[in-house]
Amino acid sequence: MEKKLKYTVMVKFFLEKGSYSTIQLTRGTKVFIGNDTAISHNVRICTSNRNPMDVIFEKDSIEIERGDVIIGDNCWIGDNVFICQGVKIGDYTVIGANSVVSKDIPSNCIAAGSPIRILKNKS
Repeated sequence: MEKKLKYTVMVKFFLEKGSYSTIQLTRGTKVFIGNDTAISHNVRICTSNRNPMDVIFEKDSIEIERGDVIIGDNCWIGDNVFICQGVKIGDYTVIGANSVVSKDIPSNCIAAGSPIRILKNKS
């Protein structure tokens, strides 16, 4: 049996993201990206921990964690960053290259690493 999934994407603003960046939405979740936020190359934003291949192999019984992702205004997300489900990144925040964002990051700071940690608070 063929499964058909329907998603609606509404854009009220100009969105420019780097090459090879992806936003992986899971049914019932959202990604909010603030004004004047830059998303560099090869960034992946996920709203669940579900493997996209599960749909192909009909693994619907697997428990998944899902949650909206919120990226504030005037942020900069560096190259090769992975943003996990349910994370909030505050306004005026920089996420360094090659980071895994698995927890909330407050406004006005610089954070990087895997696991991510706050390197500098700008306030």
